Amino acid sequence: MTPARLLGLYPRAWRDRYGDEFLELLGEESLSLQATIDIIAGAIDARLGGVTPADSSTSTIGTTTNERGGFMLKMIACESQKLRMSMTDALISAGIILAMAIVGSVAGTWLRQSGMGVAADFVLYMTFPFSMVVSMPFSFLKGQPWRAQAAIVGGTTLILIGIFGLTRLF
Repeated sequence: MTPARLLGLYPRAWRDRYGDEFLELLGEESLSLQATIDIIAGAIDARLGGVTPADSSTSTIGTTTNERGGFMLKMIACESQKLRMSMTDALISAGIILAMAIVGSVAGTWLRQSGMGVAADFVLYMTFPFSMVVSMPFSFLKGQPWRAQAAIVGGTTLILIGIFGLTRLF
């Protein structure tokens, strides 16, 4: 995905204030997965009230500013090309995935044996996707604002529940 398309995810006030710097900073080439995740998380944070543009007469690049929008641009410029996950974070993420897989498998099997077929199907089918989503704050979402993490994890969870619900209808 290109930076110009991702810029459209931000609120108009943010785009008006930081859009030119954003596009200049990122260029026209495709972005890495981590950079794309950073930009989407930043857009979610901006839409949830985490970023408010200030006076447009001051520059954000190369200045010390308390504006979250300027900070976000600096973060994207400096860190989007590297993964911020440490070995400890990777192990925590893997542990969460493994633990949830075991708990989900045991719970799904118990529900099936208890005669709760639909609930068992839900738990067994969704164990892996849920474990991946729950582990994201320790991997791809590491260092992102809590609002963005909550929106991505919560939104993805609701989408997975919706997909399961739709498969039960057909």
